[in-house]
Amino acid sequence: MSGEENFLTTREKIYLILKNSPIPLTVEDIINMLGYSVREKRKVEEDIEHLALSLKSRSNGKERIAILPARCLNCGYTFKDNRKAKRPSKCPKCKSFRIEGPWFYITESSSSMKGSILL
Repeated sequence: MSGEENFLTTREKIYLILKNSPIPLTVEDIINMLGYSVREKRKVEEDIEHLALSLKSRSNGKERIAILPARCLNCGYTFKDNRKAKRPSKCPKCKSFRIEGPWFYITESSSSMKGSILL
């Protein structure tokens, strides 16, 4: 990140990361790009959820954070109803802990990827 970006809040940095990313990102990807430790994970998850609310309000609904839902690597179950940034701990179908995602990206509210959920 450039020198000017050192003065941005974490939420502003997350916005820029998601806005400039060509692919959806996980919380872990965002943490790595921010240069934060894994201990900051819960704070980044909270910041993503808050950013979703403020972005929707600030842009009058034109820009939104969308989620590609987490899924179980064991049985393929998709967590379609999960609207939180936090990764589910285990699969309700097979009880596996092998969960990947969710992935986040910023979209125009009318043009989200198939299967994604708008926050």
